[in-house]
Amino acid sequence: MSLKTELKSGLIINFVARYSGVLIQIVIVGILSRLLTPKEFGFVAVIMVFLTFFEMISSMGIGPAMIQEKTLSEEDNSTIFNLTIILGLLFGISFYFFSFLIAEFYQNNEYISVGKYLSVIVFLNSVNIVPLSLLKKSKEFKKIALIGVSANLISGSIAVYLAFRGMGYFVLILRPIIGSIYVFMFTYNMSRLRFRFIFNLETLKKIAQFSIFQSLADILYYFTKNLDNILISKIIGIEALGFYDKAYKLMVYAVQNMTSVMNPVLLPVFSSYKDDSDLIYNSYSKLSKILTLFGLPLSVYLYFTGEEIIYIIFGNQWGQSVPIFKILALSVWMQLILISCGSIFQVSGRSDLLFVNGVVSSVILVCGISYGLIKKDLVLLAIGVLVAFFITIIFSYWVMFNKIFKKNFSIFFKELITPILISIIVFICLYLTTRFFHVKNHYETLIIKTFSTLIGFLWGIYITKEYKLIIKVLFKK
Repeated sequence: MSLKTELKSGLIINFVARYSGVLIQIVIVGILSRLLTPKEFGFVAVIMVFLTFFEMISSMGIGPAMIQEKTLSEEDNSTIFNLTIILGLLFGISFYFFSFLIAEFYQNNEYISVGKYLSVIVFLNSVNIVPLSLLKKSKEFKKIALIGVSANLISGSIAVYLAFRGMGYFVLILRPIIGSIYVFMFTYNMSRLRFRFIFNLETLKKIAQFSIFQSLADILYYFTKNLDNILISKIIGIEALGFYDKAYKLMVYAVQNMTSVMNPVLLPVFSSYKDDSDLIYNSYSKLSKILTLFGLPLSVYLYFTGEEIIYIIFGNQWGQSVPIFKILALSVWMQLILISCGSIFQVSGRSDLLFVNGVVSSVILVCGISYGLIKKDLVLLAIGVLVAFFITIIFSYWVMFNKIFKKNFSIFFKELITPILISIIVFICLYLTTRFFHVKNHYETLIIKTFSTLIGFLWGIYITKEYKLIIKVLFKK
């Protein structure tokens, strides 16, 4: 099977499964948003930020290192699995005790009882690394996708039922616990991994260098993505975080789920051809161009439909999230093409460059959000995040083109010309629609704007002839 065929097959399977999960997620979150308050969502968002951090450091970059390293035996896999059990126990217990510090920092002892339950997720996330990596390495994308969708549906349905029964914010805690248990049960069984009392230090040396830099890069990526949440909750307030977090998460639904579509596929497939940099560059450049062609118009569409989307999905109590969402939506195209950079660094074995990129991105983000935090203004903070993403993508692609592909960086800007032209056409269509069509019903307005966007996009790809690339990449074998 060729690189193109493997890549397309994996992406299609992941796309269908992941966006089935998105629809399920939107329905579930929409229901919960009407049953719970912004303050309750903000309360849970605080501790979830720290949970994500402990999940990440417990993984130690082991998953990508296992996929990238092709010489691991069954004995090696058992050794690494035993390591993840130890790390899971260590960081799970550590998270519980860390919840005392969270409670002290935010002056709320409820975080202690919540931390006790969430520590289970840290353990399960760690022990699931090896089974999931083995499935990815074997390119069992369909199995992984089915597990993810079914886990989302089952855990979400239980959460909605319990919310109607009056359990409050605890359903937001219980849902990921149920999902983690479900996912581990199936990935462990399907990977055919079995527990063995074995621990070989030589095995760890095989993945040590890659996993260390990968882990450091993950930590920096965490702070890049979550520093705003941590500081908003402390400086501006929990309720403000509820509005910001809701807008941010809605904006990244497309981005994060596209990440989940691409990254599980890109590393396993590209790593099989890691010695042919030209082949990887050609395939990646086409993928990046497709993402930009769809991503830029999508950003424009989300900006113009922000109000309708927020009110339809979450309800009237989330009106303060609208301006934040509209600004953050303009970064969707940047994040779509930025998320794939990590896989290229991983495939090339340059996790050190991934780490350097993370350092620079973190510094840029801190500078970007500082002014909004000082003014205690969420709109200014969102603008800072938008600017930070733009600077980050310029730097990341400069590093990738110069250090990995050894290509002229100007190619990146040339590839943006037609997507920008298409986005301008979409912008004009939406602007005229907003100016001349005045409908009070949010559902009708969203339909009209969606139809207007579709007309603008189809016209744009026709006059720029980019439809030929789309057909070639997506439909031809």
